[in-house]
Amino acid sequence: MMITVKLFGKLRDYLPEKTTMCSAEAADGSTVGDVLDSLGVPRDKPRMILVNSYRSRLEHVLEDGDVVAAFQVLPGG
Repeated sequence: MMITVKLFGKLRDYLPEKTTMCSAEAADGSTVGDVLDSLGVPRDKPRMILVNSYRSRLEHVLEDGDVVAAFQVLPGG
């Protein structure tokens, strides 16, 4: 299945060619954590994860066509 992954902030460094998003192929039953692992994103880095614009967790099982967005804590106030 194909998943779209969008990473923000310093997490973009884990995407190919420092883009803001990429497509990732994942096996049926893969989780958000599995997809982020395949990109080399350490599990403690994302502070907020969305799947199809809904708050999610690393354990969320993905479906074909899902869009995963991961955000790191942003400094400032």
